[in-house]
Amino acid sequence: MVCGVGAVAAYRQWSRSVEKGMQADENQLADLEAEQMLSVSGTSVTDQGVTITSEESIVDNHYAYLVFKVEGYTLEEGAQPEFTNVDVSAADGEDLYLDGSGATACNFYNGLIVGENGRAVNADGSEIKTDADGNFLLQYVQDDGSLEYCITLYSTEEGAFIGRELHIEFQGLGAYIENSEEEIRTDIGGTWSFDLTLAGSANTTTFDLDAELGDSDATVIQAILSPLSATIYYEFPYSKYTVETVEPDGTTRTTSLFDEAPAFLGFRMKDGTDIRYLTGGGSSGYENGGNDAENGEMIIYHVIQGYGRVIDVDEIESLLFLKSYPEESEDGETTLTDENLYIVPLQ
Repeated sequence: MVCGVGAVAAYRQWSRSVEKGMQADENQLADLEAEQMLSVSGTSVTDQGVTITSEESIVDNHYAYLVFKVEGYTLEEGAQPEFTNVDVSAADGEDLYLDGSGATACNFYNGLIVGENGRAVNADGSEIKTDADGNFLLQYVQDDGSLEYCITLYSTEEGAFIGRELHIEFQGLGAYIENSEEEIRTDIGGTWSFDLTLAGSANTTTFDLDAELGDSDATVIQAILSPLSATIYYEFPYSKYTVETVEPDGTTRTTSLFDEAPAFLGFRMKDGTDIRYLTGGGSSGYENGGNDAENGEMIIYHVIQGYGRVIDVDEIESLLFLKSYPEESEDGETTLTDENLYIVPLQ
């Protein structure tokens, strides 16, 4: 795959993208490390005066989240750092079982998280600054001058990354050039290669349910939750429909689609707060692609969804599903209320 462009002592220094970006507190990170879902590497490679260190990995049944520290490169204010190329592959040459559009992400951590209203905010609570043109001035550079690079891998194959040996190679370091054919300015033409064996844990909590989602014809029957991701199973009738579009050459194209169950949005926690904006990516669809079903037959529909953050499963009170979209207010905001949600208690 190529991307284009136990308790822990109190002195443990976690990467900013794990602690702030994944919105994880010290206790959550200690729990993840104790169950081997989170591991610390510390392997470093230096080339052309730049040192890249494999810091942490968090791996569950479907996701792997890897963090690398980049030292020795000076990024000017307002620039967006980029590698010329990043390659992630299985060290044994076998398929990594990477499935689905947008299943992987590779990027320098910029200090942003998704806020309660679904909009980007700085993880440290500070105001997002802009330049004279109104462009965000993002927090790529840490206090010590280093950068952090994050790789997220996703697979529908259970346990695809646990114990997996990966070969990761970074080539060329520079910055993104806006409105340029070259796109990336390479300032340092180095190569940094890593062979890493991921740890990880398949530990999950399973909730067997029988929750009808209003008049949607969907019934949630099971939720399998880890601190990083959720797998939700529904009973939902398989129903296809067609959409016709006109191509630029004037020909008509017919596409077959299927009805989708109400979208899984997130959680209501026991303290009453909602976590609705899950950014870890994933997939949804029918088991076996619906090939064994006739229209109207109840079959199993599933969603695999990463959170893009760490969540304490023991503190989840309910699952949230989309019932309807609210109308846009005069100021352009849309706010989901309980009237727009199907709320499914776990107990």
